Amino acid sequence: MQRIIHITARFSFSFVLIFFGLNQFFHFMPNPNYPTEAQNLIDAFQHSGYIFYTVGTTQIVLGITLLINKYIPLGLLLFAPILVNVLLFHLCVDIAGLSKVLPTLLLYTYFIFRHKSLFISIFKCLSL
Repeated sequence: MQRIIHITARFSFSFVLIFFGLNQFFHFMPNPNYPTEAQNLIDAFQHSGYIFYTVGTTQIVLGITLLINKYIPLGLLLFAPILVNVLLFHLCVDIAGLSKVLPTLLLYTYFIFRHKSLFISIFKCLSL
């Protein structure tokens, strides 16, 4: 049963990441209606010329690592700052969109706990 849950979570998360990562390049989804402050921030990110492409590339790479079941901890580590910024964006300027991010947060949390033995060493204090 746990294997079925893991495979379902892995393919679901990889689909979501690849789908939204490709959207950063091809813009096949309609733009959501954001409040004015949030839209100004989104416009600034779009005019930077690199932020959304970097985010999309990272999402696609993590999605692929989940599909091939290799280097998942590295992909999760690279995706962490993106997920934190998406959460902060919705908490600070678009609270209504927070519910759209929660499934991604739950899947991410599942994989962090699934590979927690690999992440514990990152937070160990090294004494000299």
